[in-house]
Amino acid sequence: MFKNLRPSLVYSLLCFLLFYNFEAILHSQTISSASVSAGLTLSEVVCTTLRQNPEIMLQKREISSRFGAVVQASGSFQPVIQSSIVQDSSLQPLTNANRQLLDGRSFLPVKTTSYRLVYKKLMENGTVIAPGIEFSRNDTDIPAREPENRATVKFELSHPLARGRGTESLAFSTSQAAGFEYQSSFESLRQITNNALLSSISAYWNYLGAFRRLEILRSAEKRAEKLLSETEELILCDHQPAAEKSQVEANLASRQADAIAGANALVQNQRILGLSLGLSGEEIASLSFPSTDFPEDKVFEKIPSLTEDLLKSALMKRPELSALRLQEKAAKRLTAGSRNEELPKIDFNVAVGYSGLDENSGFTSFVTPFSKNVPGLNATVQVQTELPVQNLSARGIRQQREAAEKKINILIDQAKRHIGSGLSVAIANLEDSLKQVRLTRKAVMLFQKAVENEKARLAQGMSTIIDLITLEDRLTNASLANVQAQISFAQAIAAFQYESGVIYDENLQPSFSQNIPNNDSTKN
Repeated sequence: MFKNLRPSLVYSLLCFLLFYNFEAILHSQTISSASVSAGLTLSEVVCTTLRQNPEIMLQKREISSRFGAVVQASGSFQPVIQSSIVQDSSLQPLTNANRQLLDGRSFLPVKTTSYRLVYKKLMENGTVIAPGIEFSRNDTDIPAREPENRATVKFELSHPLARGRGTESLAFSTSQAAGFEYQSSFESLRQITNNALLSSISAYWNYLGAFRRLEILRSAEKRAEKLLSETEELILCDHQPAAEKSQVEANLASRQADAIAGANALVQNQRILGLSLGLSGEEIASLSFPSTDFPEDKVFEKIPSLTEDLLKSALMKRPELSALRLQEKAAKRLTAGSRNEELPKIDFNVAVGYSGLDENSGFTSFVTPFSKNVPGLNATVQVQTELPVQNLSARGIRQQREAAEKKINILIDQAKRHIGSGLSVAIANLEDSLKQVRLTRKAVMLFQKAVENEKARLAQGMSTIIDLITLEDRLTNASLANVQAQISFAQAIAAFQYESGVIYDENLQPSFSQNIPNNDSTKN
């Protein structure tokens, strides 16, 4: 059955099995109850995506379907054994001369038993070979006449001279096209896996960012509560006018509202990540908080530039481009097969064999005709032709195949342009996000120092509460901007890896620290 599978298909099948075995190794790292208490790591997100993402699971089923198509296409070259057993009883009318010989009988009862066995095989070049044997026995009720036992051995060969000839035949082209489509389904699995990983990794960074934002907003809320408490004490001691209290209370209310919005954003990002991982509603609700820290900016000491070698490497590694190239090969084979079907049908047939006869009623007489009374070889040479005036059906199929092939060519050119531009944008985003991380971190440090100085000035009566609130607001905004910059930088790394054709490359991943506490007070 699998004789027509090419080595590349066998290699693809091995890759398919290795992929499943690789997943079995990763099962121990998927999200479990043990990981809830320890915190959710990026490695667990990657492994769970590989195992449970619905899009990946659907594509695996598509691979099974494509393999079924390969098996179906190879069935055209599968040997077929045809056999038949026939028993026929008939009354044959007799001529006037035969009636006189048989005492005036008008009909002669004849009983015929025949057996036939043929082995038929379609070769890849279009030749059909069909060796076979047939033996039969005729019984009549003519007195003193033994049954006739006949045997025939024949070897038939049919070779197409036009339609169906060689590797351009429809059967062979369809078989090859099915093989290319099967290989393409593996590349599509890689592409879908890359997309799913990019989505999950991006969702993880957003989830971590929402967690960090909530920490910042709750810290701002605590600062506002502390400022209100200190202001009330100063008002009691007549160090601050009572009118200052309304401004501090308004600041606290605003910080409390921000914290509520931050908690809601955390729940939304938790849901997005859970759906990308293929988790159920209950599993999403119990999803632990992230424990893998944002990548440090020293991961890229130097931002890579878009060189010709980098672009060439990306074009070679991107699975969607590989899938399209395999689909292009499949389309070319189908187009060649459809063109072959437009040719006239001219078949050269040769048959060689012999016949034997034995007149005996014994059981062995079924076999003896194969070697008894054999006069010599029989040979038949025949040329069959079929010349349609207009083969509109084949012409229409050929036009459809050619259009499909051209569509794939356009998709390949489009994919190349998308990969080139996407890699260029990814490098630019990586460079910009790295600058943002460093600048926002510097802004946070300077605002922290400014807030401390403003508190000292307020204690000396050289500043006002509204000045301190303004500076603390700017510190909060700078901290939130720093978190967003870290999200953008982490996602830019993932996007660069994706555009380069290597998603989640361990060599490009930083040494992640896991210093985020699993704070039950922030758990949803």
